[in-house]
Amino acid sequence: MSAVQEVDVTESDPEVSFGFDPRVILTLARAFRSLFVTVGVGTSFSVFLHLYKEELLGDSSETAIAWILRIHLFLLFFSPILTDLAVERYGTRVS
Repeated sequence: MSAVQEVDVTESDPEVSFGFDPRVILTLARAFRSLFVTVGVGTSFSVFLHLYKEELLGDSSETAIAWILRIHLFLLFFSPILTDLAVERYGTRVS
């Protein structure tokens, strides 16, 4: 006896829709927009470098300030790995 159950999905199945659904397109567009903005802000660190140098950390060198932004980029791109592992292990919960 196999633990895997095969499911036959055909176009005649009324619960499965293979047609165009506007909600799918809207979901994809929203996901693209959110990733575009997140990565765009995260990788435009030269703007933030100028802000940190002029306004916040005027006595520090650009090399020292760049470490702040490199840690930010590291967390931006590698924290989803940890988040994915946590969601896979514990699931999503609404508190």
